[in-house]
Amino acid sequence: MLKIHIFGGSKGESILVGMPDGLWGMIDCYANDGKDPATNHALQFAIASGVKSLDFLCMTHPHDDHYAGLHHVFDALPIREFWSPAVCGANMMKSMLKAKHLATKKGTLPKQDIRSLDQLAVKVREFCDRPRNARARTEWLKLNIDTTVGRPTPWPKGFTIVGFGPSSNQARAYERRLENCFDDQRRFIGTHQDHNLCSIGLAINWNQTRVILGGDIEQPGWQDAMERCGAKLSDATLVKLAHHGSKNGRADRLWQMFGRPKAAVVTAYASSSLPQREILEEAGRFADSIFLTSTLASPQLPGPTSPQSVLLRHSARISSFGTLSEFGRCSFEMDDNGDIVKVETVGTARAI
Repeated sequence: MLKIHIFGGSKGESILVGMPDGLWGMIDCYANDGKDPATNHALQFAIASGVKSLDFLCMTHPHDDHYAGLHHVFDALPIREFWSPAVCGANMMKSMLKAKHLATKKGTLPKQDIRSLDQLAVKVREFCDRPRNARARTEWLKLNIDTTVGRPTPWPKGFTIVGFGPSSNQARAYERRLENCFDDQRRFIGTHQDHNLCSIGLAINWNQTRVILGGDIEQPGWQDAMERCGAKLSDATLVKLAHHGSKNGRADRLWQMFGRPKAAVVTAYASSSLPQREILEEAGRFADSIFLTSTLASPQLPGPTSPQSVLLRHSARISSFGTLSEFGRCSFEMDDNGDIVKVETVGTARAI
């Protein structure tokens, strides 16, 4: 089975991927408190589920609601590969850290943001400095638009992972905006926050099953992805909406390309009033079922879909249980025929 666990609360997004051969990967990771791994729900769930190592750990882009728990993962589990946008190399990360440090001193960024990025930068550097050998191969893989990921041990038959975005034009725009934080004497003159420009997404494919995880890709990134690798994004089984269900995270004809997914999932960002009602309504016109990881800050919506009606829609077994403050998990198990065979919602998560 292919297992996708999507975690979120009023802020933050983490995704745990269980692959058909029993190996695991993680895409982004958020913790409410960077000093306390116990607040890292995705990591705690992974450990409780018996995960002993990660085949890959991916940072889709450098916004703290996606990376503020990654350093905990580096400490807790052996990792074979670390994935990031191609533009987020070592030099770019140094410039980003400098800009964020100076913004924090000016009071335009919270200290927790820069502390989490500092900790992540240290862990990535330690990861890259590990000795490479046949038994413990470690790599930093930088994904660009339409990157098919390989590994030393072949993927299961019919299984692939494709990274998409950003295009070279977007990467250059991102680099220019970061450079514009400094004058000719490298003095700090402004804060750079448009990290969604460099966000990557992943398409996880297993024969007839396709999962689209959109990161925080915005309209220009989706347009590039549709033009350059549209066929690899079509006929989705499960879609995680980009950018927490904001208007910026959609593009014309995007849902037509996805086809008729069995389910779509949205993670919230309460301080920005996300997800937006119009985006959920649009998703509802195409996907059989919509799931939210947190309904605490959601717009007024119709009542929750009953487990029985969801069961009839996509022949999945549904269970809802648990009450965890401002935290939810949506879990999906899929076969390779394009069917979701089990859905589980925990805490603040629910179907709408």
